Amino acid sequence: MKLDGLVRICQEFGKDMLLVQAGGGNVSVKTRDRLAVKASGIRLGKVSARRGIARADQKKLLAGMAVLGKVPAGTPRELAYVKLLGDAGTGKWRVSMEAGFHAAIPHTYVAHHHSLAGILLGMESDAVLKRLIKKEFGSAVSLALLPAAVPGANLSLDLRRIAMRLPRKKPLLAILRNHGLVWAADSSGKVLALSRKFERAFRRRYGIEAFPYPVVRKGELRFDAWAPCKFDFKSMFPDFTVYLKPGDLKRVSSTRVRIRSKNESDRSNKEEVFFAHALVSSAAIGNVRVKYLSKSITASIRKLETERLRLKQAAKA
Repeated sequence: MKLDGLVRICQEFGKDMLLVQAGGGNVSVKTRDRLAVKASGIRLGKVSARRGIARADQKKLLAGMAVLGKVPAGTPRELAYVKLLGDAGTGKWRVSMEAGFHAAIPHTYVAHHHSLAGILLGMESDAVLKRLIKKEFGSAVSLALLPAAVPGANLSLDLRRIAMRLPRKKPLLAILRNHGLVWAADSSGKVLALSRKFERAFRRRYGIEAFPYPVVRKGELRFDAWAPCKFDFKSMFPDFTVYLKPGDLKRVSSTRVRIRSKNESDRSNKEEVFFAHALVSSAAIGNVRVKYLSKSITASIRKLETERLRLKQAAKA
């Protein structure tokens, strides 16, 4: 069954913190005129056949995405997008906030995660990135490169424009700079196989195995085992802005940081997101130059209604 494939992808991605941190990532499968997609706010690893799968009307989503670009950018477009997702939903779970691009990409399975190897690769130049992907995959995938963007409506529209002109038969790899990856194929096995191949190659390239999860002790994240260890408090990807607010982070030493949180769930989310941020910063030394989100993108993310809803749904889940 197609839903079994969706759950299989969610489970494999959700147990790997190098692919998914906190409530990030989403997976979908198309069944006739319906889109089944990870529900908003729930962790990928918690998805099962009975829990965390939302349904939406595929035709309604596609029709709504076709006119969304005509809505003025900013708050009007964001609100229109939130309404579209709500109107298209057909079950008790609210669909993922990125369901727009899941519907727009024509492949049966679409999977998005926050691969740290993918974020590092996305900081390479276009020429280097394309050469590296060709070396690993040849012509087996269609490659799309997207600049750093505000998630939600704008990102979904960007991916829709790309999906409309790419060959349907090939699996798709979309590299979202400062964000992660999108894989799309017509079987769950193909999505997983391509992702595994990518992660083996690029985790090795960036030496990611040298950066284990930090020790958590006395309210501190301790990166003492990392060499090199480099981190700052600048926003590098959307979830850093969503989960970590000004004042949440306090540097204790060159390898330790204290994170302010409201409860255990909030603490866990913030620790995982900061781990991802610190790993990218540290692994980039000597390989790539760290690139941060612009102030305008960061400011826009803080205002996103979709992200407020996602965190609200996460609290309920």
